[in-house]
Amino acid sequence: MYNVFKIIAVTATIYASMGVSAAYAACTNPTAGESTMFYNTTVNAVQFCNGSNWVNTGIVTPSASGSSCSGPSGPEGSMFYNTNQNTVQFCNGDNWVNMGTMRFPSAVGTACTNPVADESSVIYNTSVGKVQFCNGDNWANATYLTEGEASAVPAGYNFLDLPKIVASDGAAGDQFGSNIAMDGRYLIVGADAADIGGVTNSGTVYVYDVFTKQLLRKLNSDVLENNSHFGYALDISGKYAIVGAYAEDDAGGANSGVAYIFDVTTGDQVHKLVASDTGAGDFFGFSVAIDGNTAVVGAKNENTNGGSAGAAYVFNVASGLEIHKLLGSDTTTGDLFGGAVDISGNRVVVGAESQDILAGNGGAIYVFDAIAGGSQLYKKAGSVSGGGLGSVVSINNDYVAAGSKTEKAVYVYNTTDGVQQKKLTSVTATFGTSIALSGDYLAVGIAGYNNGKGTAYVYDLSTASLVKIHMQNGYDSVNDDVYGYGLALTDGYLAVGAHGDDDKGSGSGSAYLYD
Repeated sequence: MYNVFKIIAVTATIYASMGVSAAYAACTNPTAGESTMFYNTTVNAVQFCNGSNWVNTGIVTPSASGSSCSGPSGPEGSMFYNTNQNTVQFCNGDNWVNMGTMRFPSAVGTACTNPVADESSVIYNTSVGKVQFCNGDNWANATYLTEGEASAVPAGYNFLDLPKIVASDGAAGDQFGSNIAMDGRYLIVGADAADIGGVTNSGTVYVYDVFTKQLLRKLNSDVLENNSHFGYALDISGKYAIVGAYAEDDAGGANSGVAYIFDVTTGDQVHKLVASDTGAGDFFGFSVAIDGNTAVVGAKNENTNGGSAGAAYVFNVASGLEIHKLLGSDTTTGDLFGGAVDISGNRVVVGAESQDILAGNGGAIYVFDAIAGGSQLYKKAGSVSGGGLGSVVSINNDYVAAGSKTEKAVYVYNTTDGVQQKKLTSVTATFGTSIALSGDYLAVGIAGYNNGKGTAYVYDLSTASLVKIHMQNGYDSVNDDVYGYGLALTDGYLAVGAHGDDDKGSGSGSAYLYD
């Protein structure tokens, strides 16, 4: 389908390309037209002609001894777009060296227009001020940093686009990307509205290799029921994934719900988790989390403390046995405790977004010791009416983060004692649609941003000022894609779900992976 290597032009020092300047001009030494690009081995920089002068686009280091490369053959300074690796490369005198990750080539096209060029051609578009390559259909922007931006981005969090992920068997309404989780080499993506075997909204989960971006396998419920929404909630730790099916009926009546633990290396179901006191309408599995040998499952409509007061349950992953049932110390009817859960080590955080202690539907979060008797350690209540603190939660060794959706804020607390550390705010109504912690970094999804196109921010929580170090958009997002509804952050990778994407039909969904 693709040319593995495409040489645009090669001379001893110049690699020509095309441009779309409004007024054609030229440069000298060497002589070339506006938008021409080459690798200048004298100053060790890729340069483009801006119409008057040769301007550096980035600094690279050539070989000290070599003068050419092979596979394909080219002299030092040559540039080409390698469609096998989806990367612009230059010859440093010995080897072809990556300059930066580009967007994935088109699956169908072979050429572009305005200007006309073959797939893999590279230009500097002076109209938009960006390096672009032909992906077979359109001129696509290369990922780039503006001048001075690189110094503000910590190592490992300078996110570059990797291939967009779309389910190969996706269909309209699947909502692929509604929830997403990642650990090590595994990325799992939920499509809870997919129709499996003709069963409406039964749902499924896709397992991908983070490094190769290849689909490894799919996970499915052992009971296919209409509207069970398997995959609405999910998480992964090591080789074990937990998947909720909050509306599955077979455990304790209609919409009682279940959760499953799978071995993602084989796709085998390890356990089917059911609450010891499950009942109809509990929505057990509406939220799930796993860390090591401990898993937690939320049941936001459980009624021990009143109708829909909610509960959460802690399980041993190895045995599948329930360890503790968690209840908020002061929860009551309608609090929805268990609507969001997360776990890190022996700490569990549970959200109750409709709790009323300080303000009507102000919400609250509760932190428990998941091992030592399931005891409640502390509670943080929202003070803004309708704020809904705890609508989303995330926890690690240092921080607990909780979204207050109507307040358009995300609060960050110290994991040990619950002391508030930060408060992130936005003018965008859906700020905090999703959140994910990894070390000192916090990713925040804003699915409703810009008419539902969506976006995601990454913050460095170790800094005194709350300056976002990164803002990521889906490069092809359109209205109502809700990019940022699903979110995962780990080991320098960012994954973002856009379950409203239409690539496989309306609402089929997609996911974006960044390194």
